[in-house]
Amino acid sequence: MPDCSNCNWLISYAIDYGFKPEWSELNAWNILNNMKLHRFESKAIYTMSVAYKNSVSLYDNTDKPRPFVGNTRLDNDTIKSTLRSF
Repeated sequence: MPDCSNCNWLISYAIDYGFKPEWSELNAWNILNNMKLHRFESKAIYTMSVAYKNSVSLYDNTDKPRPFVGNTRLDNDTIKSTLRSF
């Protein structure tokens, strides 16, 4: 995971949610846990879920390192621009 010290709460929500890239699942999780997520939070969690699923499927059954091991590090500007694009 890149250094996201300013967004720890958002990453914690995404991990708790389980990185399932489905809007209906996210909405159900939001309602059941009474989270009252803002639009930005919902989009960010959904985007992280899609990126995670795509990375796992890309590396599944290959000799490449798994995406969740932390093999790459994104710089702060890349993360900021990604989050601002919402």
